[in-house]
Amino acid sequence: LSYFNILLKSIIYVKKGGNMDISEKELSVVQDLLNEEELLVKKFQMLAEHSQDETIKQQMLDISQKHQGHFNSIYSYVK
Repeated sequence: LSYFNILLKSIIYVKKGGNMDISEKELSVVQDLLNEEELLVKKFQMLAEHSQDETIKQQMLDISQKHQGHFNSIYSYVK
């Protein structure tokens, strides 16, 4: 499993009433993940906007949407 998946499973466990405490460092990591995902969304949207090739443009938009999904998943468990 990737670190992203492990952290997300930990957040879900806590959200569902688990006893695991989240440290300040772990919260900081979650914030870093949110920031990174947000940046990736913006980067791939920008790449799509500047692409002349429709195939590449669509691929960049697809990747952007994937990262938006990551962001939404993380955010929904920590809000």
